[in-house]
Amino acid sequence: MMLFTPLLLAMLPLLIKGNSLNSNWVSAFFLPAGILLTLSIFRHTDEAKLLKNTQWLVWTIHITVMLIFFTGAVIYPAQIGRNARTNYPSQQLAKTASAIWHTHQQQPLTIVITNNWLGGNVLLHTRPEPTVLIDNDSVTSPWVNRDDVASCGALVLTTVEAMALPAYADLFKTASAIGQFALNWGHPPRGEVVNVAWAILSPEPTATTCRLTDVH
Repeated sequence: MMLFTPLLLAMLPLLIKGNSLNSNWVSAFFLPAGILLTLSIFRHTDEAKLLKNTQWLVWTIHITVMLIFFTGAVIYPAQIGRNARTNYPSQQLAKTASAIWHTHQQQPLTIVITNNWLGGNVLLHTRPEPTVLIDNDSVTSPWVNRDDVASCGALVLTTVEAMALPAYADLFKTASAIGQFALNWGHPPRGEVVNVAWAILSPEPTATTCRLTDVH
């Protein structure tokens, strides 16, 4: 029960609705498995000695994992130029996005309509921090609504490949200005170029005053 009940619960969305299985499901198996393994192997070991040995084991594993991931995710990609999450040009993305907005609009940038990845990278380096309307879906982003977009305006950011998706296609059709820019993610020969499409949604003249300006 201890081993398989958490695993079954984690997999229910997959079994019932066919939803994708998040990688975090493995914790529902390995954590109980580790506890059961410890109980079965060290059941008769002195408790004080077991706790001391466990402490050394945990520190050793943590340090080893940290070194492996730091080398594999930070040092190695930087040396060979391979694109990785740790070397994504987020600062350049935020700087370019902010410059585009202020070229076309006088008011502060308060709303960015984009996906989780681009939005998180823009917010990381933009001050004052704007609000993200994730994939143009106010259900996913209940902190901002259509009235806010009408009164504050918004900067739309997406990859060039995603411009035609339903969430973004109409935004580019009604935008007051559109364009593209490129970001170098890593360096040749293993890096890649990220082509970002942008659009400016100007505030509507008849809309109310932007409530997010005071917040930011």
